[in-house]
Amino acid sequence: MTHEKLPLVSLLAFTTAAFCAIITELLPAGVLLEMAKDLHVPASSIGQLVSYYAIGTVLTAIPAAAITSNISRKPLLLFVISGFFISNVITACSQNYFLTVFVRILAGGFGGILWPLIAGYASKLVSKKNTGKAIAVVMGGSTLALSIGLPVGAFLGQLIGWRFTFGALSCLSLILIGWISWKIPI
Repeated sequence: MTHEKLPLVSLLAFTTAAFCAIITELLPAGVLLEMAKDLHVPASSIGQLVSYYAIGTVLTAIPAAAITSNISRKPLLLFVISGFFISNVITACSQNYFLTVFVRILAGGFGGILWPLIAGYASKLVSKKNTGKAIAVVMGGSTLALSIGLPVGAFLGQLIGWRFTFGALSCLSLILIGWISWKIPI
């Protein structure tokens, strides 16, 4: 009996994409007070940034899955990760709460495209028998983001500033763009 070797390098790129999406979504909650002070809004307004991201995801997920079904997966994935990069750079640089709200909704839209994309993409890289394992590896990025990424992001936000933390998340997206370009099959 032969055992299929999972394409871990590719799957871990998807894991990292899931990690980035969750951290992009939830990081405002981890740096709430710092962002509120800097953007001159109440802390509750910063908490709502998580909801704005979720609204973008909800509004985008089903239509995006239908609209993008005939688009090649790799360019679409690169587009989505580039969207996270740009959204996080703008968030890091924003001096205006309403610009930040707009960018959070936009980032959520990229999240709405990402989730069905990486699950489907991961399942195409393995045999039907290993689909569950592949998707479990990919979705492990969510668990890592919640258990390690968000606390580290909150700590860094308090230590060296929330803008730097969003900037670091942007750098991770850039690394991921290179990783996907290099190691993910079309």
